[in-house]
Amino acid sequence: MIGLMKKLHLVKFVSILFIILLSACNMHLNDKFHRAGKEFYLNSPPLYKLNSLPNITFPKENDDYKIPPVPLKGDVGKDLDIRPPHHSSR
Repeated sequence: MIGLMKKLHLVKFVSILFIILLSACNMHLNDKFHRAGKEFYLNSPPLYKLNSLPNITFPKENDDYKIPPVPLKGDVGKDLDIRPPHHSSR
């Protein structure tokens, strides 16, 4: 009788664990594709040119590490879709 109760508890435990794991893997990514309401980055000031003091000399610039300008097109703010590319087709 005690062996049967232990087996029953083990079956319950394994069943509950299986349900928890299955529900965790079943999270739908379409439910989570917007930012959580933190759009304060949209109010940031534009970048400005760095001015140096007249008596400071800088090393010669090298274009190896120059970052090209990125065109500002696409969705921003609440319209921004943060899902990976293979999930973002609507």
